[in-house]
Amino acid sequence: AARVRAHHQQSERVQQQSGWTPGPGGRYVSSMFTADPRREDDPILQRLRPDLTPSTTVLDIGGGAGRHALPLALACRQVTVVEPDPGMVSALRAQMARYGIANIAIVEEQWQQARLEPADVVLCAHMIYDVVAIEEFLPWLTTHARWRVWLLAHLAWPIDLFSPFWPPVHQEPRVTLPAIPELLPVLWETGLYPDLEMLAVHAPEVAPDRDAALAILRQMIYVRPGSAEDARLLAAFERLADDTSGGVVLRQAPANREALVSWPGQAVTGLPAGN
Repeated sequence: AARVRAHHQQSERVQQQSGWTPGPGGRYVSSMFTADPRREDDPILQRLRPDLTPSTTVLDIGGGAGRHALPLALACRQVTVVEPDPGMVSALRAQMARYGIANIAIVEEQWQQARLEPADVVLCAHMIYDVVAIEEFLPWLTTHARWRVWLLAHLAWPIDLFSPFWPPVHQEPRVTLPAIPELLPVLWETGLYPDLEMLAVHAPEVAPDRDAALAILRQMIYVRPGSAEDARLLAAFERLADDTSGGVVLRQAPANREALVSWPGQAVTGLPAGN
């Protein structure tokens, strides 16, 4: 909790000092949260979909623009997405309309305020990193799952790939968020002993060109174009980024591995039909 608070305090301070506001990089960033719901090459979906049946219900906490909710809705009775961000909700509704997927209910609230009926499966994908009240959140997930909790996270906070830019640009190291290595001991301390499955290895993100890479960086590390920080960013970019045939990659960005952490729900009713 102290680490998450320190991360947010650093973010707020740097944004105020640099006069940063959201800019055009948002269109590149938002693409990370959407994908074709009928895709067949996603190892996460290949792992999750076989455990769903036409009668299964799913509660997707922090479901964003529906990267997981939309494809899972094609395989189950209903998905309820809890998502407080208006931009994400708007993108989710657009995706639902685009692909003709209607069996998704949207709850536009924070998980702490949401009043929800339990579902067969509770999915929490990549929102665990900045949860302060972790000792409340993990039991909350459990009590809302009849059968199973599925928690997806990376071994390292995904945005950590931009951290090498913080010392040269903001002249201080980035306070990073916790991930799988910190989550497991917390689960054990709360009396939850999950299954851990190591899934896909994610190669570093590639930007289509230099302008797109810089737009993403400015959004991710809070740099205002034309500022003193931007001048330092441009200098650091020459040292820390590479042009490749496929686009621009960050030189120090390591591959990251995704994991599925799962445990039984509060009211275990057995495996879904067909398992």
